[in-house]
Amino acid sequence: MQLTSLIGKQILSPAGENIGYVLAAQPSRDLKKISCLLCADGDEDEFYLPVKNVLSYGDALIANRSRTSVSSGIPCPIGNAVYSHTGGYLGTLGELLIGDGAAPLFIVHDNGAKLTFPYSRVSLGDALIVYPEGCKKPVPAKTTPPAKTKKEKPAQKQKRAESVAETPAPQPPVPSPQKSAEDALGRVNLLGRKLKKSVYDENGYPIAKAGERITGEIVSLARRSNRLLQLTVNTLTNVV
Repeated sequence: MQLTSLIGKQILSPAGENIGYVLAAQPSRDLKKISCLLCADGDEDEFYLPVKNVLSYGDALIANRSRTSVSSGIPCPIGNAVYSHTGGYLGTLGELLIGDGAAPLFIVHDNGAKLTFPYSRVSLGDALIVYPEGCKKPVPAKTTPPAKTKKEKPAQKQKRAESVAETPAPQPPVPSPQKSAEDALGRVNLLGRKLKKSVYDENGYPIAKAGERITGEIVSLARRSNRLLQLTVNTLTNVV
C-alpha cells in the first residue's frame, strides 16, 4: 500500500456515519506496516485512528468509531530528505510502499528523477539514512567508562543541596495559540513548500496556484475541499 494513497480519504462508520478524514498515515518504527492514521473530524479536531480498527479500504475507509489522542506510530516521513549510508544525498522521500511482508521501497525524487530504492534498514530522524541490502551494521564505537568521583563528606553534600534549593527553576515558555496551530499543521510536512502545479476544488476554483508557498490557510482549505493529496503530490519535484 502506498502511504500517500490514504491522505484525504473519508472515514465512515459501519452504519455510514461520517467520522472524519485522513491527514497522514503513520508507519511503525521498522517501516514494515502502517500503525495508525492521523485524522481530523468535522470540527477540524485531530485524533489518531489505530489501523487495527479499520475494517475495509476503498474510496472511503470503514472503521469503528474508536479513536485515541496518542499516536502508536512515528510521524509520516513523506517529504523528508533521504541520504545513503555513505552520506550521499538521494533526494526527497516522495512515497513509501508497505505490505505483502516484503521490505518497503522508497521512491525518491531528485532533480525530476524517480528512484525506487530497496533497503535492509533505515535510520529515522529529521532526515532518513538508508542502508542497502547486504550492508553490514556499523560497529558501535567503544565508550570509556566515567571516571570515579570522590565521595562527598556530609557537610559538603548539605552545602551543595542548599545551593541548589536557592536557585529558582527556569520557567518554560508558554506557546501562543497561533504557534500551536502552526505546529499541528506542520505535521503533514507541507508548510512553506512551493507548489509546482496549481490545485483546484471540485468547482474549478483555485485552492492554490503554481509557484505559491503553502500556508496554514491553504492547508485548511485543501482539507475542506478533499484536495490534501493533490496538494501534497504537487509539491514534489517530479510534477510536470
